[in-house]
Amino acid sequence: MKNLKNNKGQTLTEFLFVIVLLVFLVLAHTQLSLSYVFANVIHYTTFMAARAESVQAGSGPLYMEALVGTPTASHLPMVHFSQPAGSNFVVFEGGTQRFSLGYQLLSYIPLWGPASEALLKLKSSSPVLSEPSAADVLAGGGVLDNE
Repeated sequence: MKNLKNNKGQTLTEFLFVIVLLVFLVLAHTQLSLSYVFANVIHYTTFMAARAESVQAGSGPLYMEALVGTPTASHLPMVHFSQPAGSNFVVFEGGTQRFSLGYQLLSYIPLWGPASEALLKLKSSSPVLSEPSAADVLAGGGVLDNE
């Protein structure tokens, strides 16, 4: 008589192990992709708001509000903006003027710390630079190169 092993359920058990791991990897990849896209949108927003601020003071927050919303009403899901002191996004860091925006990003898969800390606290800033006017260049003894 042949000695046959009972292999019933082995395929189902292996499938369950693999499918749980596969679902976790797909969801983790989706979460990280969304986080990457939102971070890029916010960094682009601070860059463009700093450019707007360098042209006309006070226009940076309006530009930011049009792209990503306000600290109380964000246009981006999973993102919460920090309200700066006095609603002034332009700060002085290291002797230069910077447009700075703090934000929190909700992470459904907390890969960096305990599950109770599901909000990643991040910051984006960009320098507010301005070109000198022609009058400033000429007053300093400089030469305009487009003449």
